[in-house]
Amino acid sequence: MTLADLQSLQTPAQVTAATATNIEATPDNGVDWGVVLADPTTAVTADGNGSSVDGAAASSGGLVANLHVSAFSGLTNVVIKIQSSPDNSVWTDFATFTTVTATTWQRKTVAGTVPRYLRATWDVTGTGSVTFTVAAARRG
Repeated sequence: MTLADLQSLQTPAQVTAATATNIEATPDNGVDWGVVLADPTTAVTADGNGSSVDGAAASSGGLVANLHVSAFSGLTNVVIKIQSSPDNSVWTDFATFTTVTATTWQRKTVAGTVPRYLRATWDVTGTGSVTFTVAAARRG
């Protein structure tokens, strides 16, 4: 995961299926290796949660999270959050993205201690669907 200044993008094939892509970019704040907390292939029509991800232990270096909304239709809005838990049972809101009303992307950083478990959660308002990906990376 990175926020970068794109220098070039090449897709040396006709895009009809999964295709290799060559990207050259300069990261603005490093590159973070993260985990996907919300399935990017399923359209969401109701409130829900992603599966929890076990980080093996709490970490102290903070977190960076990315949200990519690739489709948005008919809904009034969607509130997407990352929740954390020390025990995979009691969940608290950890990071909240800006309320979504259209296709978009967002990046959040959170300083300090990150509890052991993370998951995505979403609250849908209206009738329609939204397709999105949430990914998070622990730092340090």
